[in-house]
Amino acid sequence: MIKLSMGQKKPQPTADADFYKSLIRTLIYVLVVFGFLLHAETAFIESPGAASMSLVLLLWSFLPYALILLFRKFLYGSLCASATVFLFDFFLHLEVFGDAEVSASAMKLMGMPLWNTILVLPLSYILGAVVGMIVGKK
Repeated sequence: MIKLSMGQKKPQPTADADFYKSLIRTLIYVLVVFGFLLHAETAFIESPGAASMSLVLLLWSFLPYALILLFRKFLYGSLCASATVFLFDFFLHLEVFGDAEVSASAMKLMGMPLWNTILVLPLSYILGAVVGMIVGKK
């Protein structure tokens, strides 16, 4: 809520707006940390192999989350993007390690960061920006 005090030309946000911004930032960081932990578990515990390949997989998988942190100034876009990317990664993890139907399903782990970066991330940022504009007008 925005209130206008006497003598002010510009409306100042109240404590409620600051609280919600702080809450959104916290949710973004929590989702990014959960995404990092999910990928660390995938790279070092679930995926057997050389440590260097696991590190490359971890860095490649964390690219969308790094972009989210880079553009975290846009709160609603970052929140929507972090939630969407994490959910895509989580359900892919469940699909690959929970009930692998074919032996090539693990190859999806290498391709999902690309899809997250070029498709899921921009679309969810746009959706979050639209939601932010709608919320900002009210």
